[in-house]
Amino acid sequence: MARVLKTYHPNFIKYQKFIIGHQNYKDFPEAVDATGSIKWVTAGKSELGKKRERWWLEKGAELKSKGIKVADHARLSPIALANHPTKIKACQTCGRELSLEYVYLVKNSIKSINKASALIDKLDENGIVNVFELANELFEKIGIKTFAILDLAFPGCRNMSTLPELNAYIQTNFVDAFSKRLGPGAMSNCPDRLDGFHSYNRCCRGEEDTGRHTSNLARYGEDRRAYENWADGDWKAASWLMKVYSQHDVSADHIGPISLGFCHRPYFQPMTKQENSSKGNRLTYADCLKLKQHEDEGEQVVSWHSAPLWNRLKVAIKNDADALEASKYMRRNMHYILTIMANLKEIGLNQFLESFLNPDYAYYSIEFIGFDPITGSYQEMKKIRGDITQYSRNAERYKKIAFLQLDEYLIKDNRKVAELKPEILNNILEKISNAYHQAGNDIAKKVLLDELDSLALTSYKEFIAGITLQEPD
Repeated sequence: MARVLKTYHPNFIKYQKFIIGHQNYKDFPEAVDATGSIKWVTAGKSELGKKRERWWLEKGAELKSKGIKVADHARLSPIALANHPTKIKACQTCGRELSLEYVYLVKNSIKSINKASALIDKLDENGIVNVFELANELFEKIGIKTFAILDLAFPGCRNMSTLPELNAYIQTNFVDAFSKRLGPGAMSNCPDRLDGFHSYNRCCRGEEDTGRHTSNLARYGEDRRAYENWADGDWKAASWLMKVYSQHDVSADHIGPISLGFCHRPYFQPMTKQENSSKGNRLTYADCLKLKQHEDEGEQVVSWHSAPLWNRLKVAIKNDADALEASKYMRRNMHYILTIMANLKEIGLNQFLESFLNPDYAYYSIEFIGFDPITGSYQEMKKIRGDITQYSRNAERYKKIAFLQLDEYLIKDNRKVAELKPEILNNILEKISNAYHQAGNDIAKKVLLDELDSLALTSYKEFIAGITLQEPD
C-alpha cells in the first residue's frame, strides 16, 4: 500500500524554517539536502541518525560547559529541551503552538482537580490545560481557595500564600522535576526529528484526535494575534469577550481585522464560524462605515502604527471594491511595519519597542454583564484591578510573544505582499537608531511615526491611482 504523504500546517512549516535558521542548531548535520529541502526526519539507526546523535551529545556537553542546566533523567531529550530557543513548538497537523516543558495536566491530575467541582467549572479530562494558566484563571475567580484546589493534584500547594509563590513552587517541584502529574506539549523524538521532538503535539497525538480542540482551551488563552501584530486596544477585555462569544457558540468578527492594523478592542459583530472564516481579513464597505461611526463616537479603532494609512484611505472608500482594495494596502502596510520593528529589535532597540506595548491591561479581571449573542452587545463591562503580582505572568507572556513574533517575522518567506526596498528600510532604521541614541525615546518615536506617515502617503497615492483606473468611463 502506498504511503500517504502528510500535508504540514503552515505554522509548522514556519516553525521548521525558524529552527534550522537559529544559531542553536548551527552545524546541525545535513539540515537541508542538495535541493534546499529540509531533512527534518531521519531514522535514528541510520548513518545520518548516528551522526545527529553525536551532534546532540556534543551539544549537551557544550550547554553544560556554558553553565546551562541540562536534566539527567534521560539521555537525549533533556538536551533537546535545554537547546530549544523558545520552548514553544507548532503542531505539524493543526498548527497549534504548545510548550515543550512539562506544564500540561495529565488526565489523572484533571480528575483530581475535578473533585472540587462544587467550587470551579469541571475541566475536560481530555483537554489541554496549562497548569500556570489554570492557576492564574482560578486565582482571578476564587482567590486563595486556588491553593487548596491545586493541592488535590499537586501536593504542597495549600501551603502557599501568594500566586507568585504558588507558581514558583509548581515550577520547581513539578515542571522542572518532569513530574508524571504533568506532560509536555510534544514528546521527545531525538535524534529522529531535527529539533528532537515529535512533529505532532499532544493536541493531535492520536490519529482519531487530529485537529481536536476542546471547549476548555478557550478558557485559558488570549488572542495571540493581538500580541503578534502589536495591536492597540484593551487586548485582555477583547479576548475575554471572545470567550463569552465562544461560550454562546458564536464567532466574534473583528470589524477591523488585527492583521490589517486595527485595534483588538471589546467590540465584535457576531457571525457563524463559517461566515467568519469565509470573510477572512478583508474589509467590506459596511465595515468601513461602522469603523468611521465608532471613531465619530470617540472610539480608537486602528492601532498607532497603521493610523496614518487608515486616516487617508477611509475618506476614499466608496464601495465594496474600494474596501477590498484598501484591505490589500493595509495588509502590505502592516508587513512594512512588522519588518521595520523586527529589524529594530535586531539592532538592539528592544527598550524602544517595549514602549509601544500595553501590559497594564493584564492587571484586570473582566466580566461582561447582559451579553446578547444575537447582537454581540452587552449591558456592562466590569473591570476589577488586581495586585501587581497577581497578573504579572500574563503581562510578561504578552511581551514575550510580541517580541518572539518579531524574531520569527524575519524568516518568513511565503508572503504574497511586496517587500520594503532594502535602501528604504536601511534609511529608516538608521534615522530611528540615530534619533534614539542621540535624542532619546520620544524623538525616536516621532521619527518612526514620520517614516510610517511617509510610507502611508505613498501607499495612498497608489491606491487612489488604482481605483481611478477602475472607475467606469
